[in-house]
Amino acid sequence: PNEYWATVYSRARNVTEIGRYDSKKFEFKPLLKLPEIVIASDEIWVDEKANKVYIIYTPDFRQSTNLFSVPLPAVALPAR
Repeated sequence: PNEYWATVYSRARNVTEIGRYDSKKFEFKPLLKLPEIVIASDEIWVDEKANKVYIIYTPDFRQSTNLFSVPLPAVALPAR
């Protein structure tokens, strides 16, 4: 209940990490790295059943919008 999907961008490494943020522990666990792309947390949607992250990407300041998906690593999903 305290975990949320989130992104963290590192300008120094030019990489966006997608992972789970635990709001109780204030801890981010990166699960996926996407180099050379800036993605905010509100631009992703995770479909855990399909094991995919859907990303809305607007590289040219909202003049065009792209939707793509990337698979999540198998370890990304909590045990059920």
